[in-house]
Amino acid sequence: MTSSTSEPTMTANPQFISAVNSHPRSFSGVDLTNEAAVKAIANPCITAGDCTLYIGYNQVSSLNQNPCLVCFKAGQQLWCRQDYENTGDDSKGTGLVWDIQNQRLYATFTCTGSQGTPDQDFRRFAKKGWLPSYGQGGGPAIIVLVHIDLATGDPQVATYISAVLSSGKSNACSLKALSIKGGNVVVDAETRFAPRGIDRKALIYNETKKAPAPFKYTLELTPDLSKAVRATAPDFEGLS
Repeated sequence: MTSSTSEPTMTANPQFISAVNSHPRSFSGVDLTNEAAVKAIANPCITAGDCTLYIGYNQVSSLNQNPCLVCFKAGQQLWCRQDYENTGDDSKGTGLVWDIQNQRLYATFTCTGSQGTPDQDFRRFAKKGWLPSYGQGGGPAIIVLVHIDLATGDPQVATYISAVLSSGKSNACSLKALSIKGGNVVVDAETRFAPRGIDRKALIYNETKKAPAPFKYTLELTPDLSKAVRATAPDFEGLS
């Protein structure tokens, strides 16, 4: 499978620095110790303190991608993580956000289902997350948000973010923006029916608006990613 080559969207203000691209390019064949070569791919990139980070994926087979996150300091590779997910799931790194005041790094990845054991994918980091797994079904791409240790690349905690069908199966949720608000992590996304409220249950579609998918969705999570404090979707109603 391949992806489109749209440019990353970058945002910076006194609270945070972020970069996102829901369709990153592959790092396959690139010398990941060479910052100039990694930078040339034009994937999401941010500067966090004295480190520069790049996120994307490796095309490990004709039908499988694994995420990749690389960190450089003074032009030298500090670490490179390609072990967050090593199953048959298609997973790509799509975004980065640096909480300037609290010195916290978060990264986002895609997930299309659970194919291996829990110790082979993001489930091992999401046990205490707001949503601990992909859930039922498989196929539609959703978001995984991960708090990353800047010094090592080690995941600290993660949460899945998805929409949900009336059948209970998870549905598509695509990243649009990342930000920090008072230390909380804010994820702006687009979903298919239906986005989840803070209680993880489906919000109720407002039939009078007759709005077509995809639907705008904003989820605000506590810094430890264990709790959602705000969930908004203009075309839906329910607990927010």
